Amino acid sequence: CGQLFYELEGQKRFPSDQFEYTVAPASSWLLGFESKGQYLPVSYSRPPFSLKDVRRGLTPGDGDLFAGDFDALKSDVWPPASGKLEPVSRETT
Repeated sequence: CGQLFYELEGQKRFPSDQFEYTVAPASSWLLGFESKGQYLPVSYSRPPFSLKDVRRGLTPGDGDLFAGDFDALKSDVWPPASGKLEPVSRETT
């Protein structure tokens, strides 16, 4: 979620089952985001993080992805017992 995706959400192009996220190698600044797969209708939306979560440093940062079971994201407990936040993979070619 986030303002980067508002237009794509309105066009029903995000969320999707495949996307490309391009960042600059040294600065990690976002250079591009392209939805390349099939549209996936939203099946669940988490409530906003609490101020307590923010103060404890438990909120995802820009570019973090949750690696884990989707059902774990539906838990009322944050962070979920299974899964973890990971930075977006930085592939170099």
